[in-house]
Amino acid sequence: MKNVLTEKFSRRLLIFGFILLVLGFVLFVWNDWSFSTSDKIKAGKVGQFGDFVGGLIGSIWALAGVVLFYVALTEQRSDFATNRKVLDAQTEALKQQIKEFELQREELSETRKVFNIQSETLKKQQFESTFFNLVNLHHEIVNSIDLQSRVDKYQGFEKIFARGLTDGEKNEKVIQITTGRDCFVKFCKGFRNTYRENKEANPEMKERELCNKSYLEYYEKHHSDLGHYFRNLYHIFKFIKNSDEVDKKRYTSLVRAQLSNDELFLLFYNSSSDFGKDKFLPLIEEFHLLKNLNREFFIKENKHDIFYKSSAYG
Repeated sequence: MKNVLTEKFSRRLLIFGFILLVLGFVLFVWNDWSFSTSDKIKAGKVGQFGDFVGGLIGSIWALAGVVLFYVALTEQRSDFATNRKVLDAQTEALKQQIKEFELQREELSETRKVFNIQSETLKKQQFESTFFNLVNLHHEIVNSIDLQSRVDKYQGFEKIFARGLTDGEKNEKVIQITTGRDCFVKFCKGFRNTYRENKEANPEMKERELCNKSYLEYYEKHHSDLGHYFRNLYHIFKFIKNSDEVDKKRYTSLVRAQLSNDELFLLFYNSSSDFGKDKFLPLIEEFHLLKNLNREFFIKENKHDIFYKSSAYG
């Protein structure tokens, strides 16, 4: 049916109707070729011709119009179906694009996570590299410290029972060199001696002032060694505090474990003096740096442990 009702068929109907119109007109006027304005119009014949045109030709042309309308409607329906298919295809393509965008977003998210992990790893590696370089520098500074002192060549019973030696030979002095951490034993002993001398000379002076005065005097004698040592130690803890590393306790504990009791003893008085009370003392209290310090001897005897908050001792 669709193959018959086409635009071509409608065109044929129109042509066929036109041919019938011409033939009908010829037949109706066959015996009346001459026309005159004076002749009367034959109403019956004209009416028959009108009925012929309206009944047959009009019907044929109406059918052609219906066919054209049907063809247009069919094509419109076909266009709608095609448009729907195109729309469905576009919708499917859009869904596919959305899926691809979601996959790309997931990939981007995973890439960002990997990048963040790599960034954190790199940041931690950089931190640890700098941290251990500072710790190694600290050990180098400690090992580079040396003290020279004149001591008796013969001491104790060796001096008493020495035979064949003159008094001058028995009292002969030699140079003794102390290096590395052993120097802090002498530093602590020297500071305590300075403290006792100042206490005897200033019995009314308050303990905090007395300790500050004694340390400043003793520091002045050994500032080349002690200044370098405490500046580097301060920068290690300052570096840990200012870093983004969350486990600060772990790294401060590592440094604290490197310090001997004599180093902690000297750190105690250095940071409570004018040299360290503003910058180093808060770090000591924050990171419990005096946790391993033996306070029973000298510090508690003189009630110096009140110089720090309890947090400094762990």
